[in-house]
Amino acid sequence: MSYEVTISQPKSPMSVLRRIKVRTAIGVAFLLCKLKPRRIIWFLKLLNTSRKPSSLDDAKQARAQVIALSVRCAHREGCVPRSIAVALLCRAEGGFADWCVGVRTTAPFGAHAWVEVNGHPVAEGIEPGQFAVLDSVRWKEE
Repeated sequence: MSYEVTISQPKSPMSVLRRIKVRTAIGVAFLLCKLKPRRIIWFLKLLNTSRKPSSLDDAKQARAQVIALSVRCAHREGCVPRSIAVALLCRAEGGFADWCVGVRTTAPFGAHAWVEVNGHPVAEGIEPGQFAVLDSVRWKEE
C-alpha cells in the first residue's frame, strides 16, 4: 500500500535566475527553521518593510515554485520551511505575505504553518478559521 506524501503541483518553467532566487529562499528558510520560533518571528518582522502586501497570485506562484524545487518543502510535514520560503520569496519580489503558525480547531490535533494574503490562506486547501493562529507576522503599513 502506498500513498502520496508530497503536495502535487504543476511544474512551471522557471528561468535560471528565478531558480537561483527560489533556491536561495529555500536555503535561508531551512537555516531559519533551526532557530527558536521567537527568532524566526523576529527575523520575519525585520523584513516586514514592504510598501505593499503581496498579491494572491504572486504568493500562489511563489508557493508553487518553492514546492517545484524542494521535495522537503512539498512534503506534507514541510509546512514550516515552505511557508518561510514563500514569505521570503514574496518579500524579495517587493511585497509581503502574512506568515502564520497555528493549530487545527477540530480533531485531530495538528500544528501548521502557512502564508496568508488578505486573511486568506494561500493554496493550502484550508478554510479561514479552520486553524487557530497562535502567532503571525502580518504586513504592516508604514
